[in-house]
Amino acid sequence: MADGNLQEGIYYGSTDTPPGFFSLVLLSAAPGAAAKDVADLLESLWACYQELKEGRIGDLKGVRRMPAAKLQVLLGLGAPAFDLQRPKNAPARPLAMLQSFEQPVPGSGGPISENSGISYERDVSANPADAAIALQFTAETALAVEQAVVETWKVLEDAAPAALAIQAVYTGSKRGDRRSWIDFYDGPSNLAQDERLPVIAIPPNAHPDGSWEQDAWTEGGTYLAFIRLYIDLRPWRALPVAKQEELVGRTKLRGLPLKSLPPPVRSSTFRDPGDKGHPPHEADAARLPAETHLDPALSMSHIQRANHHNPYPGGVAEPMNHRIFRQGYPFLEPLDAPPGFRVGLNFISFQSTPASLTGMLKQAGWLGNTNFGGDTDPATAVVLLSARAAGFFLVPPVDGTERFPGEHVLTGPPKA
Repeated sequence: MADGNLQEGIYYGSTDTPPGFFSLVLLSAAPGAAAKDVADLLESLWACYQELKEGRIGDLKGVRRMPAAKLQVLLGLGAPAFDLQRPKNAPARPLAMLQSFEQPVPGSGGPISENSGISYERDVSANPADAAIALQFTAETALAVEQAVVETWKVLEDAAPAALAIQAVYTGSKRGDRRSWIDFYDGPSNLAQDERLPVIAIPPNAHPDGSWEQDAWTEGGTYLAFIRLYIDLRPWRALPVAKQEELVGRTKLRGLPLKSLPPPVRSSTFRDPGDKGHPPHEADAARLPAETHLDPALSMSHIQRANHHNPYPGGVAEPMNHRIFRQGYPFLEPLDAPPGFRVGLNFISFQSTPASLTGMLKQAGWLGNTNFGGDTDPATAVVLLSARAAGFFLVPPVDGTERFPGEHVLTGPPKA
């Protein structure tokens, strides 16, 4: 499958490494805003970002500030973008976007997806990720992604009254030790290299009954999922290390996949001479023994629930299987109450359809009814995660003729 139409900011290539810093700006449309006004404002924003990539900002005309730190910008369209006043010939909301996260229940949170064990925090009455536009910034410095947020605000401020407003801003950064806040290695359970593109990119929507023909324009794009997850470290640190390893499915110190309990056993099938000491990828079926050989407790671990390793015909993942390409960024957030901070993960994934992730979150045997991993019995389940925001965004393909990716969604096809 060709990858030339994917937007930048998706680091799936063999030589790609996600840079150290991330920010996400979520924009809402003003009440009654016309799609044309939104499009004109996005054009201004897109031009601003191209200047940022060259190290220039609008308030310092003629001055090059500092290296732009390989800033990359990705634009996504949320469901509210398709509810704007748009031309009649503009593309309809993709059928795939019928799959979405649940909205929070005021006062009680409620699950982010049907039968999901992850719930919104109780004080979340409106989902901040229910936004018209998502802008993802990634770069090698904190300044680069933070400057992009500030310059976004400047453009909107100068356009006041603007058709778009900042609804939420989230930031994060990669840890240099490749671990997460629960102290285990993070990332090794992601997709193997040759599986990534078929999972990420939207395939041709050619169904025999023609039901997906209306979405053919999305081919070559992808869907971005975003969940702002908080991690409660108190119950996690109260667990013995052996229990932590059972829940994760890896050894804590070296990150080796577990096959039995106790003691940890590393099968020869896990060896990868090219891993340079890094933990191997569970997602590569050739490196993993069949799941039937796993200890029953480990079959319920996080990495086993989140990554089923049955080989696909020809080594290619079927689009509707629950496979996603993760690209998360941890964060630390100041807090007024003791201990003065909270930690969590900006969960980012790319998939050919939102159903891949929602299916994983609700399907029994995957992550259905599970907050992190382990038993689903409420009396014994370990609850570590809660959500602040959760949203899906179509990341339109790039065709080189638009002012910004997905322009025709707002303005209709160009006139012949």
